[in-house]
Amino acid sequence: MRARPNRTFQPDHSRLPDLRDIATLFAIGLVALAGAFPINPATAQESKPMTRTLTVSASGIAEAEPDRARVSSGVTTLAETARTALDANSSTMKDLIGGLKNAGIAAADIQTSNLNISPRYDNSNRQNREPKVIGYQVNNEVSVLIRDLDQ
Repeated sequence: MRARPNRTFQPDHSRLPDLRDIATLFAIGLVALAGAFPINPATAQESKPMTRTLTVSASGIAEAEPDRARVSSGVTTLAETARTALDANSSTMKDLIGGLKNAGIAAADIQTSNLNISPRYDNSNRQNREPKVIGYQVNNEVSVLIRDLDQ
């Protein structure tokens, strides 16, 4: 058997960067990183002593005698046809609006707030049958602003 020569490993330091070069690159990286993320003013002030704050909250109630009122009123009419229900409803609404005007309410203070025409169905015997239209319903509502509450 041949004897092996006794060799020890000795690294070649000439190819490795110097430790000072690594520290310099690390410091440059930290400076660049700090520039990318500026310090938040809120966290910068955390080191200052806390200032005292006084917070006041309040609520109030204002009471006054009302000087106006808004009232809703309406008419519902049922009939066999939509035309008959609408005609009857319109006639009753004309009487209602006429009474409001006679009471001193200005026409500008009376506004239609809802007008609905819908079919009415017979749902009493629904066994495999379509509901049957048995008539129509008309709802008509007005909103009334009363400016003189002494009326």
